[in-house]
Amino acid sequence: MTLGQWNAVGFIGERRAVALGAIGFFGSLFLLVTLSARSELPEWVAAFGALTAIYWVAFAAVAAEWFWGRWFAIGIGYSGVSTVLMSIIAVRALPMPLIIFGASHGLMALALMGEKMAARFDAQPGWRQRWNINEEGVIRLRKTVIRAASSLPALVVFALAPRQAEGLVFDAIAAGVLATAATAMFGLLRGRSWSIPLLLVSGVASGLHAITLPALDLAFDAGLVGAALLISAVLPFVRPVVAFLQAKK
Repeated sequence: MTLGQWNAVGFIGERRAVALGAIGFFGSLFLLVTLSARSELPEWVAAFGALTAIYWVAFAAVAAEWFWGRWFAIGIGYSGVSTVLMSIIAVRALPMPLIIFGASHGLMALALMGEKMAARFDAQPGWRQRWNINEEGVIRLRKTVIRAASSLPALVVFALAPRQAEGLVFDAIAAGVLATAATAMFGLLRGRSWSIPLLLVSGVASGLHAITLPALDLAFDAGLVGAALLISAVLPFVRPVVAFLQAKK
């Protein structure tokens, strides 16, 4: 099926239900794991708790049909698929849990794609008029939100997962990067211009701090992935920012 054919696919309510089912399933799963980890693996409570929050934000955004909800959930779907692909490369195996995780996240993202689905979310005129944003601006914002959202699970692992290094349980710098990225994401969804440089700062900081960690540490990989996604999230706005600065000269 081509992109044009997928754009013409209907079943909007059904596809939205599929996406919500996948998001809700993993949101509930991470919540149960968080509760279980309190006694079994307390060092993982913060990480799984943050992942739970991300999935339930995505669930609420899609269920309420907020204009950015589709973008945010697609970003989470992309994150799940990329996590599986990197895991396969690392362990050179394809266990059934990875297949289910990757397929579910791929289906989540696919179900929310297409022009007819966009009509229920970002194509609504209300927020565009309120933000005074044209189609080109919507495209830039969509790319940035999807890429920034896809960085969040990796940043959670980078900041909150227990370290393999002896004696290092909590990394304040990585936690600061996560907090900065989350603040930038909030500002982006509120239409604040300061969110773009803040995304860049958090991306650069994530990459610089990740390379100081042991190469075999889980946080090393997560930090580099988060950095790449955050920096790529800024790229759609580079040209208009440069044009604006040149016009000011």
